[in-house]
Amino acid sequence: MDYMKKILDSFFFIFFSSVIYIYNITNE
Repeated sequence: MDYMKKILDSFFFIFFSSVIYIYNITNE
């Protein structure tokens, strides 16, 4: 089950990064 945690961690990291990226764009 360790690989599942790695997949989830990377998914949340990508999701969080895109949220911040979109937030910065809309905040111009």
